[in-house]
Amino acid sequence: MTNPNVVIFEIFSPIWWISNIAVLIVISFLSFLPYFSKLGKKNVYPKILGTLLFLNLVLESINGALEGTWSLQEYLPFHLCSIASVFSVILLFNYNQKLAQIFYYWGLTGALNAMLSPVFLFGIEGYHYYAFYIAHGGILFVCMFMILHHNFRPEKKMWWKTFIYIQFAALGVGLINKLLGANYMFLSASPEVENVFLKYPWPWYIISFEVLACLNFWLLYVAFKYSAKPVSSSIRKIRQFLPDRV
Repeated sequence: MTNPNVVIFEIFSPIWWISNIAVLIVISFLSFLPYFSKLGKKNVYPKILGTLLFLNLVLESINGALEGTWSLQEYLPFHLCSIASVFSVILLFNYNQKLAQIFYYWGLTGALNAMLSPVFLFGIEGYHYYAFYIAHGGILFVCMFMILHHNFRPEKKMWWKTFIYIQFAALGVGLINKLLGANYMFLSASPEVENVFLKYPWPWYIISFEVLACLNFWLLYVAFKYSAKPVSSSIRKIRQFLPDRV
């Protein structure tokens, strides 16, 4: 049954461009701020941002409760991006290399796909619109932040190990879906998006999910492998022109 409250932004529509460009500007500003500001270089800086991302998760639930849409079937953090959002808060408060390896693949895969095809389950009125972009933009920000400021590099074998880890996560979430009658990680029904790979009936569309996830993880590793050196070189050249205090 189609959810009448769902709003889907058409790709390349004006609102799609405006929203994504605004998010990219904010992400870039916050990521490069430590190079320009003493505040950004302090240990408290990532904790402040982590607190803001955590508050966004709380406010999203409070907003749902006030609107009467909050439920165990919809608001628990068991979607892939919701799990990644929790990881992003943890990493900003206490960076951990092993968690970062998993977060890089889970977070980027979920957030990039969400930003490309935004789906708002409860419409875009009120706080829903902002919560969506803060959460997904926050995931992208943390990925960039740990690359720039924690010297994060995806390890060679982690793309396929992370793919295996997500199978265990899916088993746990599938059990939660069974107990609650929910659809976390879209394991009970396909998401309401115009995607030819997700038009198959249950459970066949999940195979498409698996293939796309594995391909995305591999591409994220390959993309980083071949772009890390030129990007690092560009950042070093940029820093040569920054003030001496940076």
